[in-house]
Amino acid sequence: MLKLTRKSNSKRVVKATYRLSLFNAIFGFVGFILGKHFELDTLAYFHLLSSFVYVICSLLAINNKIKLARILFFIFLNLGITITATYIGKAGHVEYLYLYSLALPFLIFSFKTEKKYVYIFSNFNLPSKF
Repeated sequence: MLKLTRKSNSKRVVKATYRLSLFNAIFGFVGFILGKHFELDTLAYFHLLSSFVYVICSLLAINNKIKLARILFFIFLNLGITITATYIGKAGHVEYLYLYSLALPFLIFSFKTEKKYVYIFSNFNLPSKF
């Protein structure tokens, strides 16, 4: 099922990206259902779009396009958290999901060989906190 062509794409990274993408796709679809239920149509449609992008990320991970899959994953993860936090506000404590987004680059990227991606994506969400 998982064939690797480069040394940097370990099976652990491919499996982690695949599973996290599918988990976030399910989470995004639940966000779509909740957004439609509370009549937040723009938020609901963004979560539906992001769930499709997460499925594409999981397919890219299996097909060894791991770098593109991880970059798309983190862009849509941080955009989703930012947009959801904007709609719900401080009372919803959505900003705690930033901790999830802050720790994931250390799991997905190799700190030895891909340090720049760890720095970029762990600091990617900092401007949206202020």
